[in-house]
Amino acid sequence: MKTIRVILWILVALYALAIFVVSSLRAPIPAEFSERNWDKALHAVEFFGFGLLLYLAFRSSFSQRSAAWCFAAALLVGSFYGMTDEFHQRFVPTRCSDIHDAAADMTGSAIGAGLALTIRKGNKNAGN
Repeated sequence: MKTIRVILWILVALYALAIFVVSSLRAPIPAEFSERNWDKALHAVEFFGFGLLLYLAFRSSFSQRSAAWCFAAALLVGSFYGMTDEFHQRFVPTRCSDIHDAAADMTGSAIGAGLALTIRKGNKNAGN
């Protein structure tokens, strides 16, 4: 079980690094895409995976805690990382910091962690 825990946290770190690297690139999407708010969907999808991994890592590391606690921890960390990502983008040429992007990051984290929570609860109930 310890091996799985370590692997999950490594995946979380790699995913966070990938987000940072992509955020460091000069405006990777056309302006028209952003103007129509499609970039919010990309933010949500990006942080969906992050939230899912965070939930699994917290659940593996803190199995004595409730599933709700692990969900809240994943949401808090995912949301905080989304806000720091937006702050980081203020210093990247051709990128901008946007509160709506941060909200999309939080939403994606919540949906990803929520899905992981739901699937794990469903699997647990199926075993009964």
